Amino acid sequence: MMLLGAPVIKGKTQDKAITDTIEQLSRAIDRLSLFHAHDALMILKNSLAMPKLLYTIRTSDCFENPLLMCFDDTLRTGLSRILKVDLSNGQWLQASLPVGNGGLGVRSAMMLVPSAFLASAASTLVDK
Repeated sequence: MMLLGAPVIKGKTQDKAITDTIEQLSRAIDRLSLFHAHDALMILKNSLAMPKLLYTIRTSDCFENPLLMCFDDTLRTGLSRILKVDLSNGQWLQASLPVGNGGLGVRSAMMLVPSAFLASAASTLVDK
């Protein structure tokens, strides 16, 4: 069941929303590989990677969804393809750090899911 474009409960609807985002990301990476590396990185980081998934993870309880690992794998593969460098696990962890902490700012979905959903839920609390 969807409410305002976000899956309400875990299950097929949530999986379909995440799968659609993965397919969009994969298609975008194919096109971004034709750009210069810096331009492609900026577009991927600021418009296509987490911004496309953020609404879903903020409005739906996506904890421990295995498709988020698939999203991260697609993002990592795309980043490697754009930068023309194979990223080891340590390099991927560093690349997924914020720019201020020495990373590229390409955020990992698995790391953001708990804080994004909890921050969204906390923002709905009414102060008395």
